[in-house]
Amino acid sequence: MSSEAVRVDVCIATFRRPGQLRRLLESLAGQSFDDSLAMRIIVVDNDSAESARETVAAFAQLSRWPVVYDVEPVRNISMTRNRAVSHARGEYLAFIDDDEFAAEEWLQEMISACRRYGADAVFGPVIPVLPKDAPEWVKTGRFFERPRHRSGAVLKMGGAGNMVVRTAHVALYPVPFDPAYGLSGGEDGDLCIRMRRHKGKLVWCDSGVVSENIEPERLTVRYLARRSLCGGQVYALRTATGRGLPRNLVWFCSRSMILAASFIAMIVSWPVRRDWGVRWLRKVCSNLGQLSILTKYRCRFYANN
Repeated sequence: MSSEAVRVDVCIATFRRPGQLRRLLESLAGQSFDDSLAMRIIVVDNDSAESARETVAAFAQLSRWPVVYDVEPVRNISMTRNRAVSHARGEYLAFIDDDEFAAEEWLQEMISACRRYGADAVFGPVIPVLPKDAPEWVKTGRFFERPRHRSGAVLKMGGAGNMVVRTAHVALYPVPFDPAYGLSGGEDGDLCIRMRRHKGKLVWCDSGVVSENIEPERLTVRYLARRSLCGGQVYALRTATGRGLPRNLVWFCSRSMILAASFIAMIVSWPVRRDWGVRWLRKVCSNLGQLSILTKYRCRFYANN
């Protein structure tokens, strides 16, 4: 390793997925980059029973790169990510989820993009890998696919499932990931909003690819509906402040109208094609989630995921 190598801390938050975590770590061990990069792997276990310890220890014995293992006993994805950040020492932080695995050139492509475009944060594609026996309506509905962009495109939002950020920019925030989103999700979107307020530049790298294993228990209408409900609530909580009464009334009326129209579309389309019906159901749940901020109900998606 060159003394001038760019140091990257790869941060992984994990919870009771030893098999998937092992595949992820193996994909990191297989990363292809020259002496211009130096990697360190940080795994924070969000299981107080330390179910990932053996997997990480076995990997660390054979790894050419340093491996850090820690435990966040409180069930909260934000606190788990923050604990990983607290161990960081490199110029860059890379985030990848425990149910994903990285393409061979992933880290090199993401760091190169960050430097090429003068970015404070870079986001890349997350390609879903469905089980072979996934229901046909899930395949045709493409519910787990995410938008892609041209490399270098400036973004307003991105996800922590495939993200590289400059450590110096993250250091601007005493608590990078807000624990208030630790059970509902949306902590990465909240960070993106704060980064943009601090003039952070967020860009896309389409060649920095990771793949996501879609577990069978996610291939249900209930899961998709619950994810949309929580996503809608998180979005509304982030955007509802400071609008004033007139704008809030307009917002309430528009959400209610969209909710009603989506419900009718769901009823009509469900007997025709299941994927159409589920798509409209997700729209219904998203708007219900947004309207739910008027109540005391708060989603706990991560806690049940």
